[in-house]
Formats: sequence, structure tokens, C-alpha cells
Amino acid sequence: MGVADRITVFILLLTAAWLPITGCGDSVDSHSPVNQSLLVESDPYISTYTDRLNYFGIEQTQAENSVSFIDAVPIHENPPDQSPEKAYWNSVTIPSTPEFLATFNTPSIVTDRDAAVPLVDGFSLIFSPLDVPFPCSQIQAQPVPCLVPVSCYPDIATEGIPVGSEGYPVRECFLRAQQLRIRQDGIIFRLDLYVNDLTDTDRLILVIWRRNGDTFDRIAESENLIGHLVPNQLNEVILNDPITGVREGDFYGFRIHQSGAEIRTQLVRSAVNHGHIYWMNKYASDSNVDWIDCHDDASSHGRGITARLYMRPPAIVAIGNSIVSGHPHHQSFIEPLHRTNIEASFPYIVRTALGRTCQTMGIGNRSIGEIEERFTRDCIDLRPHIAIIEGGVKDLNLGTSTESYMASWTNMLDQCEKAGIQAIVLGIMPWTGGTNSQMIRRDALNTMVSDLVKSYDGFLFVDTDSFIGSCRIGGEPGNLWDINDPFDVDGIHLTQLGYTKIVAAILDSINHQ
Repeated sequence: MGVADRITVFILLLTAAWLPITGCGDSVDSHSPVNQSLLVESDPYISTYTDRLNYFGIEQTQAENSVSFIDAVPIHENPPDQSPEKAYWNSVTIPSTPEFLATFNTPSIVTDRDAAVPLVDGFSLIFSPLDVPFPCSQIQAQPVPCLVPVSCYPDIATEGIPVGSEGYPVRECFLRAQQLRIRQDGIIFRLDLYVNDLTDTDRLILVIWRRNGDTFDRIAESENLIGHLVPNQLNEVILNDPITGVREGDFYGFRIHQSGAEIRTQLVRSAVNHGHIYWMNKYASDSNVDWIDCHDDASSHGRGITARLYMRPPAIVAIGNSIVSGHPHHQSFIEPLHRTNIEASFPYIVRTALGRTCQTMGIGNRSIGEIEERFTRDCIDLRPHIAIIEGGVKDLNLGTSTESYMASWTNMLDQCEKAGIQAIVLGIMPWTGGTNSQMIRRDALNTMVSDLVKSYDGFLFVDTDSFIGSCRIGGEPGNLWDINDPFDVDGIHLTQLGYTKIVAAILDSINHQ
């Protein structure tokens, strides 16, 4: 399967004639003529129709277009605060009115994405015949993970100092912390939030903010979260109205509406590296808000209010060291320091060139072993179609053994293969600051990693030497050990033009696959 196929994301609506349900509470008589619908998000693990059936716990029967569902569960019998004329799964909605269903009369499963029926941006429908309309309570769904975190790299705090409306009728806060910022473009479907005391609280709203020069604009707001929240516990909230138009680098905050004059503390603040909480004891403006110059409680320095936001999986995850992060121009949103120039980072340039979503999971000064330690959380669990993996300079400094170095690479590539993720591996790049002996070893390690990558079907090794390297006088004949001057910042990191050259190397490898 090519890169283009791997980065195509579908929503499937599979329908069939009978639906036996086991292990899901109230059973449905498998001999009753109920609708057999399954609304699921497709997955990079899935490449064929049979794979889809197997992955979602579906057994294909004698008839080619007839399937039965195993361990399916109702989505919502009666969705809270929602019309029964809609069917829900992770906040993706379709009308279940007779008029809407009457449009689905295709006699066989549609496999051509262009011929599929558009649902919302990035979604398509694949369906088989529907005979009669059906009520919302008969919509069924296999509980398959389909959303991934896009903010709040630290753990969500369930203990801390209570903060909140403090007796004001309306109070807003803004969270300024690099590790809390949103790290992917897309739609927010879910948030996880610990709440404290909701007494006298009428509304609690998640607000998305975007930098506009030295000020900030309100981009979007959630619905009132109060009906979803239980005090003194971590809440997982599926939004009835997903938040659209969110971009990488956006900030979040909260607005609290309180009745009564008693001091109330709905949230908790906790330690967050280089974090700040800014407050306004009123409704903030919608644009050009100077949050940084507003009320900044000194006790909130180094603090944050942790909330984890979720979107559909990115097409690409880029993971590695400071090169992936974008140093010295930019630091990723899993690093603590406030240094933002997203457009200068090569993952941004890659995703722009390919027109795909991406999460940048680079952390500076990390060895291959340290990248391997967080590889499951920071790459595999984000369920991308493509993983761009980079690293190795620190290992040259540390003198990491060849056996350990290659074992780390093998483990990461094995994980990608098992997960159905296409790996694009960047070799150790030219390094002006490396000694001749280190660069001789670099060449040897790159050759070994390149050979390893070739042993996996569809994986790519990217050699950036001819794109950014120059010959070092006194080095091995034909070497490209040093960074070419127009691309060099400090002997290891690149100018923005240099990072653009890295993207050119990646695209060249893809085009010649």
C-alpha cells in the first residue's frame, strides 16, 4: 500500500441483515428485524474489506454483502440533552429520520471513496441496503478507540490548589504553558477534566484562544460542560457539539458562570513547567485580548489547569530530538520552554506539503534509547498512518553501543510494522560539530539502519547528506559530514531553509519509493 493510501481516513457505516449482541447488557433478539448499523472510524491497521471485518469483530457470512456483528453495544439509548432523531458515536452524528435513511438504497458495499457519500470533512460512508427506518436506540457500535490526545503532555492533575470563580458572576482564565497547548489541527471531540466543587455553578465553558501578534483572539467555545461533569473526579466528556476550526499552537482556557456571592472553586491548579494562569473577573473580549498584561496571580506562576483534548488521529507523527522539535526556532508542544515558530519546523513543512495533519513529538537532547522509551505513548498510541523518526546525534556523543543502538531501532520499527504504520527513518544528519571519528561511526550506523529499514515492507530510509551536507576538509574522501553554510545555525541545528531541505529529502524518498 502506498503513502497516499495509508493517509486516507474513512468513517464506515456498515449495515447488514441480522445483529446478534452478546455481553452488552440488555440483549437484542437476533431474530428480530432490527437495523444492523455500525458507525466506526477507520484505522491505519485496516487495508482491505476483510481486515475491516476482522478488526471490528465482524464475521462475514455466506452472502458476500451480509455480515454479523459480535460484542456490539448500544451507543446511547437516550442521549442526554439530545434529540432522539439522531444517532451518536463519539459525537459523530447522522440523522436517523426516514427521509434521511431513504436516500441509502445502494445494493452493494461502496469501496470507491469518491463514490462514497460525504458525511463531514474527512468522513465517508460505506453502506449496504436498508429496508426499513429504525429508531435511534437500535444503532449499534463496536467500542473501538478512535480519538487521541492533542494537548496536555503532563498527567492530568487530580490534586492541587482549588481555583475558580471565587464569587464573581463571570470569571475567565487563560492557560499559557507550552506543554498544555494544542498540537494538531482538527476538531475537538472530547476533553478530560478534573473538577472540584460545582456548587452554584451555572456554566463552565472550554474556550480556545489563538495568538494574534501580542494579543489573543477567541476562536471557539464548547457547549456548557456542567451537565457532563461530576465533582471530585476525573471526567471524560464527549462533546455533543464538537469544536471545529482548531489549529496547532492554539491555547485553551475556561469561563465560569456562578450564581450567588459565595467563594467557589470549580477547578484545581497544579505544577506545570513554565506555566502561567491569567484571570479576568469578567467576560473577556472576543478579540485582541491582552492576556499577558491582565491579572497574573504570582501564586499561579509555574502552574496550570490541566485538561486533555482529543481529536481524530493525525496522518503523521514526527518523533525524535531537537531537529524534529524545530530548534532553535521552535520548541514542540511537549517541551516546556515558550519558543514558538511553528512554520519553521520541518514537520509543519511536511504536513503542509502533503496536506495532512501531524503531531510533532520532538524533545531536544534525546538519545535513540530515550526516544524508544516514549515511542509507544508518543507515536504508536497516536495511531498515525506515517511515523517520521529521527535521532542519533546524542548517541554519537554518548558512545552508545552498536548493539543497543540497533536494538532500539529494531524495536521501534517492529512496533510500527505491528501497528500498520509506515515508518520514514531519517539517518543521522551532517554534524559540523562532530569529530572525524564520530562521523566515521555515523556513516557506519546509517548504513546499518538503512539496511534494517529495507528489511521492512514499505518503510523508507532518508539520507539527507546530499541535501544539506558539505565536504569536510581532512575527512574521508567524498564525505558530506558538515552542514552547508546556508543551512547551518550552530553546527547541529538548521536554518529554516535547511529544514525545508530536509522536507525535500523526505518527499524525494517518497516519490522514488
